[in-house]
Amino acid sequence: MQIGVFAKTFPGSEPAGVLAAVRDAGFAVTQFTLACAGLPSTPDAVPDDAVRAIAAASDASGVALVALSGT
Repeated sequence: MQIGVFAKTFPGSEPAGVLAAVRDAGFAVTQFTLACAGLPSTPDAVPDDAVRAIAAASDASGVALVALSGT
């Protein structure tokens, strides 16, 4: 088991910056919220470009998204 952190703990609405902060705080896993991608926490739809940006930020930072917040 790995100890992670809720991504919203860190400020920002750009996935790359938020996930870099998660990594810099020493975490390799996070529960992500779409608010950290500039979207509502529970949007009706997630644009493809947002999905790509989140995936790219995860890959670049090395932080795995192990859960998605639904609240």
